[in-house]
Amino acid sequence: MSIQDLGAIGEFLGLFLVLATLVYLAIQTRQARQVAATEAARAVNADYALLWSDIQNSSELSNILRQSMNDWDSQGELEQLRSHAFLCNVTAHFVAASNAAHIAELASFLKSYEDNLLGVLQTPGGSSWWAQCQFFFDPEVVKGINERLAKPESLPPSWTTVSWWRV
Repeated sequence: MSIQDLGAIGEFLGLFLVLATLVYLAIQTRQARQVAATEAARAVNADYALLWSDIQNSSELSNILRQSMNDWDSQGELEQLRSHAFLCNVTAHFVAASNAAHIAELASFLKSYEDNLLGVLQTPGGSSWWAQCQFFFDPEVVKGINERLAKPESLPPSWTTVSWWRV
């Protein structure tokens, strides 16, 4: 066997090893993307649960929100501020979650989240708050929310249709 034959065999083996390395890296990259997507979905769900746990853990906040959603203007400035802070957090979180809509694991969650938000925004107080504060949020998300609000047939029920949310 000549040096040229050995060189040809070496080139062939080198090509094979490069291809094997590329396949391995592609598999690792796909797995890393899947792990990142799953982690992002978990974080969004955990943050959402944390937001709503504020209502569960504070009867004072629950009552303020119930009052505010039924009649925004009947609330004092402090109550409006607390309701505003909560609604801003929920809406800002929805906007952030919407930016991750490309993650398949979030698709059904985002639909449910949007329906919950629309249920709040249809209440008398939620509608008043939205009219005053929608400019705080991403214009594309605001546009999508307003388009849904303009089509009553596509909307979930208002939260104030549920007895425990009415005052």
